[in-house]
Amino acid sequence: FEGEILGLAQGEVLCDAGFKQKKVQIVTAGENYIFSWQDMRSSGKTELSDIYFTVLSNFVPFELGDINGDGSVNVLDVLRLVAFILGTDEPTSTEFLAGDWNGDGNLNVMDVLGLVNFILNG
Repeated sequence: FEGEILGLAQGEVLCDAGFKQKKVQIVTAGENYIFSWQDMRSSGKTELSDIYFTVLSNFVPFELGDINGDGSVNVLDVLRLVAFILGTDEPTSTEFLAGDWNGDGNLNVMDVLGLVNFILNG
């Protein structure tokens, strides 16, 4: 892949196959983002792998905890997260990903605690 490597996704499920995913990366290619990963599986005698990729043109990079996208993780992000949890506002997909502090696929008090702890302790 050519382009700027944006970061490694660790522990994120990128496909629904029951294989161990390795070498996950996100690369820019013009206006598109290419996610690639390797699925490892065993034939019983040897370990095999397949390489997969997907291209997204509408992916928005985000910083974990920066829910409002202002470039800073602070109490304003906590307030947004609480509004999502209480149901007074609906998160965009990017806001959801940025607010899911513990990566469990839910927005809840555990994310608030993790975010507040990060803000207070760095």
